[in-house]
Amino acid sequence: MPRLPENKAARKQPSCLPRHIRLPADDLHPIVVGGGRVRATTDQLQDELLCQDCERMLSDGGESWMVGEFCAVERSFPFYDLLYQQTPIDADADGDNFAAGTNPAIDVQKISHFALGIFWKASLHPWEFGEISLGPYGETIRTWLRGESAFPQNLASM
Repeated sequence: MPRLPENKAARKQPSCLPRHIRLPADDLHPIVVGGGRVRATTDQLQDELLCQDCERMLSDGGESWMVGEFCAVERSFPFYDLLYQQTPIDADADGDNFAAGTNPAIDVQKISHFALGIFWKASLHPWEFGEISLGPYGETIRTWLRGESAFPQNLASM
């Protein structure tokens, strides 16, 4: 099974992430891509946007599950290990492709909730690096995240 390379460049992780996936070095900064620029920044890429009930809904919906699967400083990567519990369905020059929905150890619903939650939260605030618009999907994503509607039509979780 392939492993992460020894020389992977690391970035400072937000303090909201568990200690096991945060880096100790103070001189590493997040890389921001937006507004036609790529740069390292010491800016906090966070703001208080949601009430506690909405934060809990996002956490329970997928954030807490996914954070436990992230790559950690000690070079473990639980989600990677989950993927390789099964044989890739395809491989090409870009890497291996998996059918995560056929792996009982992977909660595809939580991954989808986590991913859409990130984009939805990002769309609520005009960030320094640019704005994210979900266009006509913003409200349907919000209601799906809250469990009030079916998965939005014309969206795919890949």
